[in-house]
Amino acid sequence: MITTKMSEEVRSSRDTLTTFFDAWKEQNWTLLAELCQITWLSKHEAPAKQLELLLGSYSVKFVSVIAVNIESNLVSCQYIVIVSYYLAEKKHLEKKRVKVLVIKESASFTPSEDGVWGVNPLSILKGLCV
Repeated sequence: MITTKMSEEVRSSRDTLTTFFDAWKEQNWTLLAELCQITWLSKHEAPAKQLELLLGSYSVKFVSVIAVNIESNLVSCQYIVIVSYYLAEKKHLEKKRVKVLVIKESASFTPSEDGVWGVNPLSILKGLCV
C-alpha cells in the first residue's frame, strides 16, 4: 500500500533524479556533484572533475523515467530510465535502459529518512556500459 509519506519521498527522490539528468545535459559538473549520493562523494577529492571524466563523453539528449521501486524503509529508490545520448566517438543516437539508484543518506554509509537524496552515478555508468 502506498502511503502519503511514500508518495512524498518518491516525488522528492524523482526531483533529485530529474535535476541530476538536467545538469548532465548541460554538463554542469558542479551541480551534478551536489546531487550525488553522499557515500560516493566521500570517496572523491574532486567529485565534479571525477563526474566529468566518467560521464563527459556522453551527450545526453533525452531521459524518460519508466518505473520506480522504493524500499519500505524510504531511504532507497531504484528507477528504470531510458537514456538517449550521443557518445563522443559515435555519430548516431544511442538508447539504453538503465537502473539508477537514488539513496537518502545523512552521512557517508548512513542511510537515513532524515538525510538527503543523492544519485549513485556508478549505477548509471554501469547501465550505459552494458
